[in-house]
Amino acid sequence: MKKFYLLIVLGSLVTLAACEMTGTAYPVNKAAMKRQITEFKYTSAGIGRGPVKATMSDGEVLQGEFTTVSSGMTQTYSHATAQGFSNGTAFDNKGNTAYGSGTSTATANGASTTYGGTGGGVANLIGNQGTAMKCTYSLNSLTGGGVADCETSRNEEYQVHF
Repeated sequence: MKKFYLLIVLGSLVTLAACEMTGTAYPVNKAAMKRQITEFKYTSAGIGRGPVKATMSDGEVLQGEFTTVSSGMTQTYSHATAQGFSNGTAFDNKGNTAYGSGTSTATANGASTTYGGTGGGVANLIGNQGTAMKCTYSLNSLTGGGVADCETSRNEEYQVHF
């Protein structure tokens, strides 16, 4: 019985284990070309937040946290109704006249569910030499990949692919 509980505890720890991921940073402006991000890492435990670290080419290390603000399943539902009215007069070839009116209504309903979808979030980092960095990112929760737009307090702009 003790072995059974030990297996449950070990299985739970493996489930909660975090994965360290890396990103590739690309400079977007001239300031970023002078001081590039040489290493970009974040740790994901599947809970929508975690630590993030960026190492700059001059040796400054920025550390902080990311938070995903939306992800998962999205559902949409739409309903539309169109209605038309008409009045008319008709003549036949014998000189008879007919009068009439009519109404028509059409209704369309639609539903859509997307599993996985996309999410987004923000990461804030502070460096050991005083640089602040803010990243906003879009995430594909099906593949785990995404892209972040990052800007530092030194007006350096980067795009990070992960």
